Parts: sequence; C-alpha cells; structure tokens
Amino acid sequence: MRPRSAQDFCAGLMFIAFAAAGLFFARDLEMGSASFMETGYMPRLVSFVLLAIGIAVAVRALFREGPGLASWAWRPLILLTATILAAGFLLPKAGLVVTAVVVALASNWAAAPLGLPRIAALAALLVVFSVALFHYGLELPIPVWPR
Repeated sequence: MRPRSAQDFCAGLMFIAFAAAGLFFARDLEMGSASFMETGYMPRLVSFVLLAIGIAVAVRALFREGPGLASWAWRPLILLTATILAAGFLLPKAGLVVTAVVVALASNWAAAPLGLPRIAALAALLVVFSVALFHYGLELPIPVWPR
C-alpha cells in the first residue's frame, strides 16, 4: 500500500526511528515500577509514547490525502548543526559571552539576515540571558569570559 501523504508518512517514520533509538539507549537501564521509578522508566515511557504517535501518524498517512515531500533546506540544517557543535567546543575555552555572540551570528546566517541592529540586540539579549541563567541562576561552573 502506498502512502497518500508522503510528508506525514516520513514524519511517522522519523518518530518511530527516534523511539527505537530511545529504547536502544535505555536497554541497560533499570526499569523499576510506577511507584518506584528507576533510571530507565521515563526514557522507555517516552519512547513508547513516541512509538505510538509515530505508528498512528504513519498509518493515518496511508488513508488520508496530504502534502508530498518538500525540498530540504540544507543551508539552515548544516549551519545550525555546525553552530551547536562549535558552541560545544567553544564554551569551555572562550566562555559564555563569546560563545553566545558566535551562536547569534552563526544562526543569523542560517536564515534571512536580520540586519546589524537586530542581530546585535539578539546577541546582547542572548548574552544577558545566558549569563543570568547559567552563571548566576543555576551556578554552573561555566566560564563567563575566555580563559
């Protein structure tokens, strides 16, 4: 049987794949019970819910008309993935302020540019929020400035 909505069918398969990955990575964790949850209880529960949603979406795509697959937006996908990886490498050495500015600038290149005043405001807001939340609020041992 061929899906009538390729977009919904692929979304269902993606949910199923994420659920399978969650179940795979939680396979060695203790399950416990609802009254005494161990470390594997929530990952398995969330994975089973995600699996059910994925199956429902994929099966529904077999019977209901819907949109086909759209083309991929490669530039945002690559740039935002690279930005996340760069932030992980930059944070310990460059500090929270520099990393937040780099993240704001790099994410600006992934979509339609905001313009200098708006990206500067976004970077400033991201710096203030990140420092307030992670350094002062949560007191995480993250350097604020470069070492």
